[in-house]
Amino acid sequence: MLTLIIGDKQFSSWSMRASIILRERKIPYREIIAGLDWPIKFTKNGIIPIKDKDDYDLPKEPASGCGCQITQLLNIDDTQLIENSIVEHLPRVPILIDPETGAVICDVLAISEYLEENFKDYPSLLSDDIVKRSDIRVFSSHIHADLLPLMSGMSYANSFRKNNQKEIPNDALEQLKETLELLENTLARKKAKGWTGEFLFGDFSLADAMFAPIAQQIRGWNIKVTNNEVNNYLDSLLNRESIKLYLEEAKQPYKLLEEAKENSPTW
Repeated sequence: MLTLIIGDKQFSSWSMRASIILRERKIPYREIIAGLDWPIKFTKNGIIPIKDKDDYDLPKEPASGCGCQITQLLNIDDTQLIENSIVEHLPRVPILIDPETGAVICDVLAISEYLEENFKDYPSLLSDDIVKRSDIRVFSSHIHADLLPLMSGMSYANSFRKNNQKEIPNDALEQLKETLELLENTLARKKAKGWTGEFLFGDFSLADAMFAPIAQQIRGWNIKVTNNEVNNYLDSLLNRESIKLYLEEAKQPYKLLEEAKENSPTW
């Protein structure tokens, strides 16, 4: 069975994308979480604060994926395939491990392409229509590579933290405006093409899986969206079963913190 190593669900938007891709394609896999969201961690007694570095040296953050310490990954990898793989030199989540082939992949688009190539008997997140398929790939690549100011300036992690949101920087606001315009134009183009369905290119696709964390950011940061079609798209996306369930899991740490007694270990 495939193994997917992800970061904390309330922290790693890249991990969310990989999880949604696998859930939507209905490919069996097991999930392992590499804790990244400091200064808290999960234990059998609940969430507790981390009072020291706990032998964890925070890695440099890559442009795509969430950086990890390689020793942590090696410790949790019971397949023993990360060692001597490319991921040993590029430690970041999400990481897909296929014990049958020995492949170890640490990039969302690379994970998607691997699954499309090697799991053809499962539902695809591309399209048989060559134009639509190309559009999905172009849009997904844009989300993957071009939205760093937006992703950092109004972060996915802070979209869950109602009392910890700061002023959004100008470069993130500008990119947010461009992204909302892109959604509006993409949905209008879908209509002009006659592609039916409630998502960006009709049926749910890789493009929607890639955009899902950004949708959470828009709603979590209480961004006002004036275009009705864009609002309807965001609602459809965030109410998609695979995404809704994932976000419910991501919200759990903050629900526990809100319910914790003042000065308790969890608090």
